[in-house]
Amino acid sequence: MRWTIAILASLAHAIFAAAQANTAELRSVAVDGTAFIATFDDGRVMHSPDLAGATLTIATSNGQLRIRIDAIERDPNAITGPVWLHTMSVPEADGTWRNLCNPGPDGRRQAFPLAFRPRQPDGAMEPAPPGIFELICTAGARGKCVRFGYL
Repeated sequence: MRWTIAILASLAHAIFAAAQANTAELRSVAVDGTAFIATFDDGRVMHSPDLAGATLTIATSNGQLRIRIDAIERDPNAITGPVWLHTMSVPEADGTWRNLCNPGPDGRRQAFPLAFRPRQPDGAMEPAPPGIFELICTAGARGKCVRFGYL
């Protein structure tokens, strides 16, 4: 199954629950390059490297999807600019978690958000409106393109 999934997430449906988040309410989630930016009502701003352990509940065209961000690292092989690789898991029916992505040729099973969406009918990528982004697995064609410098 392909896990390059389009996320039709309105900010009202996106919820980060991080251990560091205490009682502050999430005000917005944005994507900058390949990083999440979570802004809370107490003024705190958290970027992807701060969000290990966070759980993201998103609204998709198939219903809600819960994703746990297990780890974040800067891609050591990115050609241009920082690419933040997120190890993400999804819950199974038995309560266990499994990796969101299949392994790529380099063995990585990571993903990153991208604030672009495929343009119809040619499939070229175009900027998405606020609150809409895709999760791109590194094993897929889009993931490889971004890691090779074609953000």
